[in-house]
Amino acid sequence: MAKLPSKTVNEILRDLSIRHSVFLEQYSNGEVRAVIEYLNTQVEPDILARITRYAGKEFTQKRLMQVQKEIRKVIEDGYAELYRRQQDNLVSLGKVEAKWQTASLSQTVPFAVSLTAPSVAVIRDMIRTRPIDGVLLKDWFEKLPADTVYRINRQITLGVIEGEGIDEIVRRIKGTRAAQYSDGILNTSRSDLRYMVRTAVGEVSHNVRRETYRENPDIIKTVS
Repeated sequence: MAKLPSKTVNEILRDLSIRHSVFLEQYSNGEVRAVIEYLNTQVEPDILARITRYAGKEFTQKRLMQVQKEIRKVIEDGYAELYRRQQDNLVSLGKVEAKWQTASLSQTVPFAVSLTAPSVAVIRDMIRTRPIDGVLLKDWFEKLPADTVYRINRQITLGVIEGEGIDEIVRRIKGTRAAQYSDGILNTSRSDLRYMVRTAVGEVSHNVRRETYRENPDIIKTVS
């Protein structure tokens, strides 16, 4: 039987990248869980507490304006902390990716090479200045809380106009246990964050790979 031809360096790198994508998927899942847990335990209970303290009381215009102001502050502070954490986590991911990319090249190229990995400063700048699905990370964390504030305050106002009690307004926002809270307006914010986190992980991995290849032009001739 004829011996099958050996794989090329490009084919080996492709296969390594496919296997590496499993790690990225697991990492992304962990990041999503951490973000949602933070929302569920540190942000959303505070939002609901600002509303439920008026249980049994009339939701006057003054109280409505006050609770909406407080909710805005809770959300903006909560997302500011998420932004800080996300930046740090993406830098950490970028460092891991840079090491993995250079290690995979070293293992694959059939001769001794000295490889250059993107520096931490380059990785930080990349995360700060390169868009994630067309939007900078900073802008994501300006849009997401603004959208959440709008949705929640709209539901409160609609509930007051409809003459609903606090319990009904909370259900509008939180959702119901029977639907695993997927029917509340807060679930839209969770979905937006899930998408952003997963997309950010993929973009950082992709950008670090391309940057690693660019910094080693004697080994990598073209980047597709």
